[in-house]
Amino acid sequence: MSIKNTNTNTITNSLVLDSMYEQATILMMQGELQSAREQFIAIIKQDPTHLGALINFAVLLADTGYNSAAKTAYLQALAHYPTELLAHVNIANLYFQERLFKEAQSHYEQVLALVAAMPEQLKMDPSIIAHLAHAHQGLALIYFEDGDQTKADIHHANGFCLEPLREFSYPLINSTKSILVLIGGRGGDIPWPTIVDQKYFTVDTLAVDYWSKVRQDLKSNKRYDLILNAIGDADSSKPSLLAAHRFLQLISNSEQSALFSAPQPSSCAALSILNTPEAVLLTGRKTNSDRFKNLPFVKTPASIFVARSALEGVDSIIKVLNSKVSFPVVVRSLGFQTGKHFEFADSPEELERVARGLPGEELLVMEFLNCRDERGFFRKYRIMFINGEMYPLHLALSEHWKVHYFSAAMKNSSENRAQEQFFLENMHEALGDSAIKALVAVQQTLALDYAGVDFALSPNGEVLVFEANATMIMALAPGDEIWNYRKKHIQVAKEAVQRMLIERANLNMPAFSLPI
Repeated sequence: MSIKNTNTNTITNSLVLDSMYEQATILMMQGELQSAREQFIAIIKQDPTHLGALINFAVLLADTGYNSAAKTAYLQALAHYPTELLAHVNIANLYFQERLFKEAQSHYEQVLALVAAMPEQLKMDPSIIAHLAHAHQGLALIYFEDGDQTKADIHHANGFCLEPLREFSYPLINSTKSILVLIGGRGGDIPWPTIVDQKYFTVDTLAVDYWSKVRQDLKSNKRYDLILNAIGDADSSKPSLLAAHRFLQLISNSEQSALFSAPQPSSCAALSILNTPEAVLLTGRKTNSDRFKNLPFVKTPASIFVARSALEGVDSIIKVLNSKVSFPVVVRSLGFQTGKHFEFADSPEELERVARGLPGEELLVMEFLNCRDERGFFRKYRIMFINGEMYPLHLALSEHWKVHYFSAAMKNSSENRAQEQFFLENMHEALGDSAIKALVAVQQTLALDYAGVDFALSPNGEVLVFEANATMIMALAPGDEIWNYRKKHIQVAKEAVQRMLIERANLNMPAFSLPI
């Protein structure tokens, strides 16, 4: 009798927890994050092995800046469910974001191994295919970061051939608008989930290099209100940007009406496209350097593309630079972010040495713009350009010339944080009128709906532009209270993007269908 009661109690408790889980998930989707968090914690306290609660709680934690806690939740899920593909993919994505590539690669490769061991019939399950595609796509990015273009291309093709079109929607939320997000998957895409609120939009992503593969599979009534071109890096993603250009030409060409499932707009002007590929293609580092250098109060580094063979030997280096770029210089492989494959050289001999370790047949050699302040810190400001307005995002101070916020001297310096807070709250005063006017000119030249600029100020207040493009990430501040002064400014910028998307989607423009 006691056994029967125990079983009954177990079943009842399981049903209660499942009901709590559904409620927590709904709260999370509706943006009631604190209530959802409390509900997930209550579930996990009662059942530390509840898979859905562990995974969704981890997603919530990562979305609110608690990456370490999110990884703990994923690891707990995998301790009980070591073959759970979604947990492997999600924790790999987190490791990748933190540039812990070996850890990310391990989990992506476990997904490939787990799927390979499955019965053939199970491999055809759409969710299995999606997880496998994600793993290949993640490995492509890791090999790209490592400079192994051959392996990167193999995994890129495998991943996006499996799933060129990916659908994102919250089944419990009645989104009335739909966005098509164009991606390249080559390491230079805007992280669109950080700027698109899926309470308002259903989202499909299309890997434009492979768009023709979805012609027959796409539903005839699939229609979109807005296109967001999320391909942001002109140096790493030029093939994808050209593919996006061709794709958009096709869907806006009235002569191609036979390819459409419904009447199409008569001209390209009728389509609402954010960050046109044509504008993004002009944002490569060398192109930006050339077109910004004549803007008033803006300084860009003198830059030159150099074949790898020309950097072998001091005499060859002196000849090829030929006073176009003076030492000290920085040299980088094209298409990499966060300082990867980017080195400093103060002489021809040093340039020859560091160039040997950089991937690529062509390297970019640039004048070194010294932005070191009187305290010995190198500075880098970031401002977002959103729908024609400027939003301050952060100021990083570092003792190293290669300045990145994640490695900057901010956490342990209240003085540095105070300087950043002053910039965020008093941008015009912190930069000066001339610098503000120069940044407006940079924004107008970029002509992008969503972009950002990394820069410093020279001793006389000139804007030293390091990078300006659409790849800028508005990463959440960590959960610690010391970062509270940053959080509101990140949120303001994110809300500006959301307002822009809603405005553009609500314009009196007809929805359109993909060619099939």
